[in-house]
Amino acid sequence: ETRNVTAPGLNLTNPPPVTGYKAIVYVFLAGAMDSYSALVPHSNCTSQNLTQQYRDVRGDVSIDASLLLPISTSTAQPCNTFGLHPSLTYLQELYNVGEASFIANMGPLVEPITKAEFQAQTKRT
Repeated sequence: ETRNVTAPGLNLTNPPPVTGYKAIVYVFLAGAMDSYSALVPHSNCTSQNLTQQYRDVRGDVSIDASLLLPISTSTAQPCNTFGLHPSLTYLQELYNVGEASFIANMGPLVEPITKAEFQAQTKRT
């Protein structure tokens, strides 16, 4: 099913019940919107100033914190608040009602690797 994540009028307050079905949806972002355009360190970060680091690295394409859609974490994360790209309002709604989550800093391997090679740090990961 294709869904417009910015479709107006979506209300997740009383969604229809879904039983017995769970899915992991992997979105490979190969174009202009990468993970740091979708999920951004926002505020209340640990010892590192991840928000400033994000702005320094992203430069002109960084998204101002005032435009981000804030989401709060309930587990130990580098920041207590992250921000979503302003066009991802539907994803923010899903996250806020516990129907979406994020896995950051993961992706395809640079090259095949075994457990022994990973532990010995003999290959790039």
